[in-house]
Amino acid sequence: MKRGQIISGGIVGASGLAVAGIFGWGMGAAAHPLAVAAQPSTAVSHYTLSINTPDMLGGTEETGPALVPSNFVLPANTTVDITIVNYDDATPLPAGSEQYAKAYGIVGTLAVSDLDAVNPNAVKSVRHVKALDPASEVSHTFTIAALGLNVPVAPQSVTTFRFHTGHRGSYEWRCVDPCGAGDAGWGGAMSAKGYMVGTVTLA
Repeated sequence: MKRGQIISGGIVGASGLAVAGIFGWGMGAAAHPLAVAAQPSTAVSHYTLSINTPDMLGGTEETGPALVPSNFVLPANTTVDITIVNYDDATPLPAGSEQYAKAYGIVGTLAVSDLDAVNPNAVKSVRHVKALDPASEVSHTFTIAALGLNVPVAPQSVTTFRFHTGHRGSYEWRCVDPCGAGDAGWGGAMSAKGYMVGTVTLA
């Protein structure tokens, strides 16, 4: 439960008791006390990550892009919404890896919109998809194999998805689109923690 919800619930509870006290005592023993029922929250927590380019990070193509933050905490056994703001270009998925252009382990579809780097808050149309074109529409993936989660991330885009986090523990996430250094693209950022590899802790 969010801090705001706890504070709000406390205010409602206190107000309810105050109202019950005033009317209950003022109207005599026959008055019914005001009951304040606790309502379960239906709000879904929302988290935002970004994929920053080497230029944004003050590095070189050898260091590669990075998901920021690369290590983060989510609530366990909870449905959450995650938005990934990606400033990077496309990297075609190699032959044999086309399955990573499909989203799996999510609730519903991916909500994808183009990112205007000059005006990132500009309102853009949103498309709802379950897969991207592996040759031209994938920039990175957000993949947690142990949780059965794979999210393809479009180039220069804002991608939002919902998923159920699962049991407590620490899980490795990684990008499986070879966006790093070397001829095959598997070096540099692809194998460096804090870039295209990190940890999600479910607590």
